[in-house]
Amino acid sequence: MEIKVKSTTGGTVAFNVGTIYNDYLVGIDGLLIEDPSVNGGIFAQLLDPVDTRDPSDLNQYLSSYHFTTNSIYRVSVQNTPFLGNGRIVAAIAVPISGAETGTPKIHVTPHTGARILGTPPSLVPVTKSLKAKFVFDGSKADTVTYVGTIKLPSDFDITKTHDFAISLSTVIVNTTIDGKGKGTSTSNPGVLKTLKIQYKGVKKGTLTKGGEDAIVTATYSKAGLIAAGFLYDGIDATLTDIKPGATGSRHIQVAMLFDGFPYFIYQPANFTLSKDSKTGTLALPKK
Repeated sequence: MEIKVKSTTGGTVAFNVGTIYNDYLVGIDGLLIEDPSVNGGIFAQLLDPVDTRDPSDLNQYLSSYHFTTNSIYRVSVQNTPFLGNGRIVAAIAVPISGAETGTPKIHVTPHTGARILGTPPSLVPVTKSLKAKFVFDGSKADTVTYVGTIKLPSDFDITKTHDFAISLSTVIVNTTIDGKGKGTSTSNPGVLKTLKIQYKGVKKGTLTKGGEDAIVTATYSKAGLIAAGFLYDGIDATLTDIKPGATGSRHIQVAMLFDGFPYFIYQPANFTLSKDSKTGTLALPKK
């Protein structure tokens, strides 16, 4: 199952869904959009529901949705098995920018007045470290730590409070960043253990010129992170491409939204399954 998402001006995202069928997956109910910032929890919206058992009807199923709020959304495909309720079989984290929704971030100073923050020169994070340990039966907390560098916009004041959202795989957490770079979760309680942003090459009391580095360090720690989102990036003990005790390749989604600017990367990683298939680990590929 593949989701191809193209973000266009005006905050419209189109979904082209190519389908894979077997004896158990026989239909698609529709596309779900989930936003953890709504009412402190997950809000799901079903798009253009389809109930069919003919794969040819869904080879190029197309739907669209107009976003009005910049946020990181989880967009997923839900299918219908022969028995039981539908379940999500593929998902992607989609950061929707302030520019797309018509709500760019404006910074006000006594000297310059109101100015829209300038777009960073790059919106692709540079990953420095990715480490994780997963417990498949959910008896203990899964732990994921990500360290990466992003480029800052121009006219950015590091001493102010900022809106920051992060999604590791498709587990989304909204936060606020204080003047010291410490993040406090405002959604998805219990997931975020620590979040710290370190600014490089920016003097306090001055605005950024654009392109300065910010090092983001985030740690998730909670039981059930696999089912919450990492499953859809291939963190699963039952997949047949990795045998017990072996290592295989994965691509982990990393999305951020910093004052309305969207950052995203599919980060290559190595996933190692323990010999007893009870735990798994993630790490960056060795150079």
